[in-house]
Amino acid sequence: MKNLQKRFLFLIIIVLVSSCFTSCSMFSKALLRITGDYKKPQYEETSDIIEYCEKAGVKYDEIWIAKNENNRRLLNETFIHFVPQVLVFDKTKTNITVEEGKNCVGTMMFFLNDTLPKLIDTHDTTMFYKILNNCNVIKSNQNNSTPDYYFVISWAKYLPKMTLDIFQMINEQEAVNKTNASYILLNMDFLKEPDK
Repeated sequence: MKNLQKRFLFLIIIVLVSSCFTSCSMFSKALLRITGDYKKPQYEETSDIIEYCEKAGVKYDEIWIAKNENNRRLLNETFIHFVPQVLVFDKTKTNITVEEGKNCVGTMMFFLNDTLPKLIDTHDTTMFYKILNNCNVIKSNQNNSTPDYYFVISWAKYLPKMTLDIFQMINEQEAVNKTNASYILLNMDFLKEPDK
């Protein structure tokens, strides 16, 4: 009988732990809420997004937000598969990545800290513009110089701890100033649309 109870308890623990790694799971959302990593998404005004970035003290060149809910959904399904995510583009705005840390926040760390990053040119010269065509630039601090790299970094207010971690990482990279890069914050919150 004790073996059966141990097996049942072990099975429950396995289910709970594995659910933590499944982003759409009810268990993982509940766990993220308890730890403060997830808040119920709210409809946001563009001024709230800008104010959030200013209060957080993040260094950025531009803040982008989807033009409307259809554009946000398209971005989410086509380009931004999870939040946070870092997309890297070279000075010609061709999508590139690094061998280590593909498709994750680690991309930026590996890319900027490695003196000889193993760059992979995806030969995609349209992704940057396709993303931008679905967005509005709601704030720009960009100067007229051309950076060597563009980092498009997805984030959301409903993931506060992850967002603050990525903002801190951006500030640390900016302070080192080892790479001439432009930081574009792509907000993935739900935008409050004006009343018609």
